[in-house]
Amino acid sequence: MTTPTSSNADKGLPKLYKTAFTYPAIDNHAHNLLKPSKALSNAFPLEGLAGEAEGLAQKDLVNTISLKRAAKQLVPLYDIPPDVLDQIREEGGRGMWDAVKEWRGKAEYESIVRRCFDFGNVGIQCLLLDDLLMGIEENCWSFEEHDPYMKSKTKRILRVEVVAQELIVALSKESEISFEIFEKRFRQAIENAHTDPQIVAFKSIICYRTGLSVSLSQPPSELATSFASSIKQAKEEGKVRIEEKVFNDWIVCVTCQIAGKYALPVQFHTGLGDSDISLPLSTPSHLQPLIRTYSSTPIVLLHSSYPFTKEAGYLTGIYKNCYLDFGEIFPMVSRGGQEGVVREMLEMCPGNKILWSTDGHWWPETFYLGSIQARQALFAVLSESVHGGDITESEACEFVENALFHNSNELYKLGLEPLLSP
Repeated sequence: MTTPTSSNADKGLPKLYKTAFTYPAIDNHAHNLLKPSKALSNAFPLEGLAGEAEGLAQKDLVNTISLKRAAKQLVPLYDIPPDVLDQIREEGGRGMWDAVKEWRGKAEYESIVRRCFDFGNVGIQCLLLDDLLMGIEENCWSFEEHDPYMKSKTKRILRVEVVAQELIVALSKESEISFEIFEKRFRQAIENAHTDPQIVAFKSIICYRTGLSVSLSQPPSELATSFASSIKQAKEEGKVRIEEKVFNDWIVCVTCQIAGKYALPVQFHTGLGDSDISLPLSTPSHLQPLIRTYSSTPIVLLHSSYPFTKEAGYLTGIYKNCYLDFGEIFPMVSRGGQEGVVREMLEMCPGNKILWSTDGHWWPETFYLGSIQARQALFAVLSESVHGGDITESEACEFVENALFHNSNELYKLGLEPLLSP
């Protein structure tokens, strides 16, 4: 496992140090890797691993602390010669990042993937993939194609808005069309997930569509109008994107209702996202009525809810069915920011309700950095708590083990055993 190298790196806490940097992890939310033919495409610039900025704004990412740090941590993956590194360090500026991209371009993609998922170095034992992003089939591996790099079988997270859209497109081609037919098919699709051994959770992107202020009741007349609009779009374009709030709210409520019958978790994108997000509507505090109403449904707040981590920690602390994922901030936020997020998370959040993820996507390096940086942040913050007398070293180790592995193993009913290093 990649760890800090100074002689006092363990801060006098060797047990916590070993646990933080070697304990196996379940990545409870990630996405598919690019196919080799797409891996070096200009359509997927590597700068995207450090931020959601797009277009001209993406060029500014090279000036962030997070990307400069990432560049240094990626160097071992590409066999950059020491003399080249020495020259880069002397020159400073953008040299390190430019060198990383240059030498990455010379490497074999398969070799990069192997190194990024090397279990002894990164420690990711199992992936849970949200594999219904737009363009996945064309650009990415299937979820099964990740298995050769994992110690345990990859599982799926079902994106419910995409399920609804696919059903609408299919229904638009039939002679008999009604909301009642659609509702029956959608409910059945969500019910069927319970018996699919590959699916362990649902995912909603309502945060991107109409925000997290979900209404718990939807007027039938408005719902019918929205459905008709979606059918019209599907007929005209052969595809559909559900944009109306009433329809998106209905999809979420039906999903939560059915998921609660089987204690299947529902993940919600919260906080950190790209320019499509309405930031005021992405705070998890908007989900409080839904969390309270569907008390039998495990609700997972994704992406640390950054920058609303305090609100997420509060909800997780007071509602039994609420869980907090701390992912995507690695590597998109600076080291100081990451440690701040972990501190805010632990202010109220019970240690048995914290779930780690990378939100890894497209590039294997996102998984590599997501694991290494999360482990560094956990060790930094928990060692402070131990030295401050708040918890013992053994209790800190338990926090790490639960956050990285056991909480996800239990919540998603994976039935795995951690593959411990000697």
